[in-house]
Amino acid sequence: MNPQRPKPDLIFQEFALLTNYAVRHKRLPAEQRAELERWFEVVHTLMSEYRPGEDDPQRFEESLLERSLNQLNRFLKGGIAPIRKRSP
Repeated sequence: MNPQRPKPDLIFQEFALLTNYAVRHKRLPAEQRAELERWFEVVHTLMSEYRPGEDDPQRFEESLLERSLNQLNRFLKGGIAPIRKRSP
């Protein structure tokens, strides 16, 4: 298994654990959970674009961080933007 590849079951379980905690402790309004889950799915999709042997891991992770923060900023402003695929 490639360590750069996401582990879908575990990553979604961990995210659910965090969002459940945030809602339970009033850190996240329950009505915003679905939108935040959409953001997480977008980021998960971006993670799956990694191409072993082609992508530089550090540059890919830097780009992933930037793109995910941009998506999070859009979420905070009221909506998730469509995913823009990276150029090959």
